[in-house]
Amino acid sequence: MMVDAKLSIDTMLHEEEKKIVNRSEVSITETTKMLTNPIFDGLLKLCTGVHDFPDSPVWERIFYCELPLYNEYRFLNKRHLVMVYDHAGTIIATEMLNTNHETKNFNKLLLYFLTHLKKARNRAYDCDWPYEARNALYSIRVFLKTFIRVLNKNELVNTMELDKMTEPRTPNPKIGRRRSSVSGKVLEIDSNLLLDKRSRSLALMEEILQTLIFADTTSPMNYSFYLETIDLVTILFSSELYSPITSKTVDHLYLDLALNQFGYIPVNLDILPTD
Repeated sequence: MMVDAKLSIDTMLHEEEKKIVNRSEVSITETTKMLTNPIFDGLLKLCTGVHDFPDSPVWERIFYCELPLYNEYRFLNKRHLVMVYDHAGTIIATEMLNTNHETKNFNKLLLYFLTHLKKARNRAYDCDWPYEARNALYSIRVFLKTFIRVLNKNELVNTMELDKMTEPRTPNPKIGRRRSSVSGKVLEIDSNLLLDKRSRSLALMEEILQTLIFADTTSPMNYSFYLETIDLVTILFSSELYSPITSKTVDHLYLDLALNQFGYIPVNLDILPTD
């Protein structure tokens, strides 16, 4: 059954990638240049083989590199740049869907991101977001944009929950803690998250909505993180407005979670930044 599911996903991604290439007329040269950006290069490496957390150097490459800047691609107009970015992200997410069942690298990235969100919430958001949290958020957004676009609801849920599943000859990869050689900070995943009975989708939605409403935005890094959070929420919702290729019904996982589970949150919207 897993083989059939994988073939289904491969077919969807192939068709989706063809649509993006045809629509945007993105050249191989442009996409290749985008994929050489340090964080995209790190994410592409994350899609190949098991990368134990946090021992593999790939994690530090992702967490501590600079995000793509527009002036690096000023030879492209902004509309075309978005198309190149979208194509590169689809290639990376395609590779992750083909390998994540065995490596669970995406799920380790997600748990690490949730660890940062939980720490900030426990401190009532009285803190500055570190680079590694911002880059983890950016990386999650790159993957989920394609995941949501091409997977149906059940496939998306299963992808998000893979770290909870154990199958013969597919043990959960090692997750530990280590002090970063770049920042000197400890890279770790909160062990309590491994026991969290909430679905990963529910945990992600709850934490990012709380962050969006309550987190500080006064420092440059905090404001950057806030903007990335808005981008992620936009992708979680807007990508689901398009029915997946294999779905005969419209299933809005994140829209449904937001409306059904967090109806109490809008009462606090008066504290959102106004500038």
